[in-house]
Amino acid sequence: MEKIIMTKVAARRFMLLKQGLLGERRFTGKAGVLDYVREASCIQFDPVDVCGMNADLVLQSRVDGYRKPWLQELLYEDRKLFDHFDKMMSIMAIEDWPYFARTRQNLRQWTRVADALMNRSPAIMELLESTDYINSKVLDLGKMDWYWSETSVARATLEAMFFVGELMIHHKDRTIRHYAPAKRLLPPELLMAPDPYPEEADHLAWRVWRRIGAVGLLWNRRSDAFLGTEGLSAANREAAFHTLIATDRIIAVEVEGFDEPLYLHKEDQPFIQAAMADHPYPLKATLLAPLDGMLWDRKLIAKMFDFDYTWEIYTPPAKLKFAHYTLPILLGERFIGRVELRTLKREKVLEVRHIWLEDDVKPTAVLGKALERCFRKFADFSECDTVHSDEI
Repeated sequence: MEKIIMTKVAARRFMLLKQGLLGERRFTGKAGVLDYVREASCIQFDPVDVCGMNADLVLQSRVDGYRKPWLQELLYEDRKLFDHFDKMMSIMAIEDWPYFARTRQNLRQWTRVADALMNRSPAIMELLESTDYINSKVLDLGKMDWYWSETSVARATLEAMFFVGELMIHHKDRTIRHYAPAKRLLPPELLMAPDPYPEEADHLAWRVWRRIGAVGLLWNRRSDAFLGTEGLSAANREAAFHTLIATDRIIAVEVEGFDEPLYLHKEDQPFIQAAMADHPYPLKATLLAPLDGMLWDRKLIAKMFDFDYTWEIYTPPAKLKFAHYTLPILLGERFIGRVELRTLKREKVLEVRHIWLEDDVKPTAVLGKALERCFRKFADFSECDTVHSDEI
């Protein structure tokens, strides 16, 4: 195969086109949510809601006309998506359930999970025979040490049963999870399906392949993009890349300014031609989520886009460079800064607290109009009637 060489500009365009962040929207409506999750492999979940939860923020940047109920419907009514562990806690397509049998089995070996299952799960399953779903608030079983802090025995047991796949999330009421047996919520063909990759090496190669597709272009080195892939050492990561190259599932690309190859999915080659074409794209501003899949490898993004983004949510106030919760601002083909937003739900106001532009980005009337349109669109997604800002 002829060697593929790309300029950094073309590589940026490739990533943005692949992600649906450049040009015409590739993902539309509720069906577009499912299409995007399947293409990205998963969306990382985080419960913090300052101006929207991470999963919704990821989708609003890509899916034309996105509305938050769509995700909830796909998860808890249509059952086309489900919650479990991939890139940490994630949202995935339901057909991926069999592929994570190994993850569920590994979680079963954790001591505290095993203890919780042995002591309480039979009684909970018996209780679930007479009700559609259950949550930890209706059970008073005392307290215990769990992984992050002391919690109720009921919550720990339900989480343990969720970890190992005995239970799934039936629905959520804000932050409260309601659980039901997986055998009720999954089609029998998925519930009973064997692990498609019973061999560890094949499973890890598949997991690496997923992460390459999630970012778009990824290198074979230690990376935050691989977090949550249990058992992925440097040696078996090398083996996974070797397998994926040998089986023609990924393609190496030489990118200007990079000393090592980057890799992409073979089926994503059409985006290369589009990225290399001399085609102007509208100057549209878009806000990305802090845990957006394309941003999982911060070092790669810094090198590719000359944009150093850190999610400072856990940074002590004295060490903050910007703010605890900022969203990257994409303008056309480059990141131009970050913004701190708050949604005041009761007042239905989107508050633009501060915008930090990159040093080489100067405020102009054109930029101001692009940001104004962007914030107005974000306010619509947030169900806010008004945008309040002294920054534009």
